[in-house]
Amino acid sequence: MAMDTTMDTAMFRDDVVELNVGGKLMTTWLSTLTKEPKCDTPTKEPKSKLAAMFSRPEDIAKDKDGRFFIDCDGELFQYILNFLRYGTLPRQERILEVYDLALHFQIQSLVAQLERFYAIQYRNKIAEIREYWGKKGNTQIIEKLKQNIVENIHCRPREDITIYETSNVGSCDLCPIRPAHVFLQPSNLSAEMRALLIHDLCELGFAKSTVTKKINRKCDICNIEFKGFEIVLVAK
Repeated sequence: MAMDTTMDTAMFRDDVVELNVGGKLMTTWLSTLTKEPKCDTPTKEPKSKLAAMFSRPEDIAKDKDGRFFIDCDGELFQYILNFLRYGTLPRQERILEVYDLALHFQIQSLVAQLERFYAIQYRNKIAEIREYWGKKGNTQIIEKLKQNIVENIHCRPREDITIYETSNVGSCDLCPIRPAHVFLQPSNLSAEMRALLIHDLCELGFAKSTVTKKINRKCDICNIEFKGFEIVLVAK
C-alpha cells in the first residue's frame, strides 16, 4: 500500500527568529524561545514570560530592521538562550545576574537549577535575614555599626582588614587587640545580624571574602582577657 504523502507538513515547521537584545544581535528558533510550556494545565498556556511574549509576536516591539527587540543585557540573555538550547548553565561569576534574569523571564527550570548554587542560597538567606530583622526594627543597629566601621577603617590597597567584636580593649602595646583595631564594642549581635553586617561590608567593596572565628585570648603583659569574635575582611 502506497504511503500517503499528502500529510500536512506545517506541524513540522519551526520559524527562525532574529533578535535584537539590548543591541546584541542573535538568531534562534521560535521553539527555543517557547520551550517551557505550562505543565498539567488544560489550556497548555506558556509558563515563561519569554514564551508568552513569542506566543503573540505581533505585540513585541521591533527595531528598524524588523528584528524583535528585547530590552535587557544581551550578554546575559545569551546564557538564557543557551540554557534553552542545550541546558547549559552560566559561569560561576555570572550566576547571580543570570538568576535574576531567569526570574524576570520566569524560566522556572533554570531558576530551580541555579538555586542549588551556594551564591544564590547565600543571597536569598541574607534577604530573609534582612526582612526578618527589618520587621523587628533592628536593621538600624546594623546600619549604625556599618557606618562606624566604614568611617574608622584605615586600610591600604590589597590589605586585609580585621574587625573585632570583644568584651575588652587592650591597654598595652603588646595586647593582641589594641584600641586602634577595635571597631565593634560589645553589641550582642546574633549570628544572623553579624552575617548581615559582613555581607553589607563585602557589597561595599571592603572584601572579596571573609573569615569569622571566635576568640578567647589573654595578654601576657596586662592579663586582660579578650572574648568575642574576630572578623577578617580578605582583600583578595
